[in-house]
Amino acid sequence: MTDWRASLFARHTLGIRPGFATLRRVLDVLVPGACERPPFRVAQVVGTNGKGSTSAMLAHGLAKAGLPGPIGLYTSPHLHRVGERVRIAGQPLADDAIARTVEAVEAVERALGVRLSFFEILTATAIVEFVAAGCSAVVLEAGLGGRLDATTVMMADVVLIARIALDHQAYLGDTIAAIAGEKAAVIRAGRPVFSQQQVPEAKAVIDEVAAERGVTVTYVDPLDRAPLGLLGDHQRHNAALALAGLRALAPAVGTPDETWLDGVSWPGRLEPLSLPRSKGRVWLDVAHNLDGVEALVAALGPAGIQPSVIVFGTLADKAPAAMAERLRTVAPLWLAAPDHAAKMDVDAIARPDERRFAGPDDPELLGAIEARTRAGDSVLVCGSHYLVGALRGHLLALDATAVDPRSLADPVGR
Repeated sequence: MTDWRASLFARHTLGIRPGFATLRRVLDVLVPGACERPPFRVAQVVGTNGKGSTSAMLAHGLAKAGLPGPIGLYTSPHLHRVGERVRIAGQPLADDAIARTVEAVEAVERALGVRLSFFEILTATAIVEFVAAGCSAVVLEAGLGGRLDATTVMMADVVLIARIALDHQAYLGDTIAAIAGEKAAVIRAGRPVFSQQQVPEAKAVIDEVAAERGVTVTYVDPLDRAPLGLLGDHQRHNAALALAGLRALAPAVGTPDETWLDGVSWPGRLEPLSLPRSKGRVWLDVAHNLDGVEALVAALGPAGIQPSVIVFGTLADKAPAAMAERLRTVAPLWLAAPDHAAKMDVDAIARPDERRFAGPDDPELLGAIEARTRAGDSVLVCGSHYLVGALRGHLLALDATAVDPRSLADPVGR
C-alpha cells in the first residue's frame, strides 16, 4: 500500500497551483459526475476568518437534522493529524482510509499523466470518501481564496461567506476588495448565498459579483449568543452564518434554531485546557492575522479570561509586529516562533524584557507554562496553527502515534 505520508510530503514541491481543472479530471474518473451533480447536498464556506468555525457549526447542526446519511466535513489545516481535515459523522478519517484513497488517486494520476498538489490530493481524498460513505450533506471549507480553490471543483448548493480581511496577500491581492473578489467568485447563478456583515469594501465587491450572476446575497445579523461550546462575540456572527446554511440545506426538518448549534467542539478556538495538578488554565487560539487577533482580544474580557502571560508566535507574512503590539495591551508576551520555514523573526519584534523561547518544543517553555498554571494563573497561547497545534499536543501529552510529522502541512502557512 502507498506510503501516503511520503507521497503528500513530496507534493510540497508543487507549491500552490491555482485552478482545479486537473483535479476535476481525476475526480471524473474516480467518482464520475460527482463534481457537477454531487450525490449529496453541498455547502462551500469561504472567507478569511471564521470559516472553519462556521463549517464545524454547520456540520454539527446538520448532524441533528436526521438526514438519511452521514455528514461530511472538509477543513484545513489540521492541528495534529491529516485525518482531522476529513470528517464523516464527526469522526476523522483513519490512516488506512487515507492510504487506500491516495493509492487510488495515484493510479488515476499515472493513467492521465498528471500530478495533483498537496491540497488537491487531500480534496480528492475527501470527496471520494464522502461519496463512498453515502453522505447526505457535505461542508467544504475553502483552503485559499475561492475562485481557483480546489473545493470549487464541486457544484455547491449554498455558498457561505465568512468575514473577509487581509491575509495571504501574496496569493489573493493586497486589498480587501481584491481578496473579496477572489472569494465572491464562487457565487453561482441560481444558488443561495449568505454572508456575514462585511466591511464596505468587501460588501461592494460581493454585491457586484452577485448581481452579475443574478443572485441576491442575504447578509445575516449575529445571533444573540454564541453556541454553547464556543466563546467570543465573533462566534455569534459565525453561528448566524452556519444557521442560515443549515436552514438552506435541511429545509424539510422544520426550522432549525440556535440550539441546534449548541455543543459544537472546535479545538484551538479559545479552547480551555486544564493541566494536571494545576489551578489555572491554558487557553488556545489560532488567531494568526491581525483581524483574528482583534477578535480574540475582544473576546477575552466578556469570557472572563485574564491571562497573566500570552505565548505568541506566527509566520513572517502575518504582520507579527502589529499582532504582538496589540497583544501587549492585554498581558506580557512570551515569544516562541512556530516550527516552520517561514516563521517570524523573534529577535526583530521582541522587546528587551520579553522572554524568548526556541519554539513549541522548548522544554523551558513547557515548564514555564506549567509553573504559571500551577500557581493558579491563566496562560493564553495564540498565533499560527503550527505553534498552537504543537503546544496542544505537548500539553495534552498526546501519544506520538496520534500526531503526524509537521512536514505534512500546507505549503501556504497558517
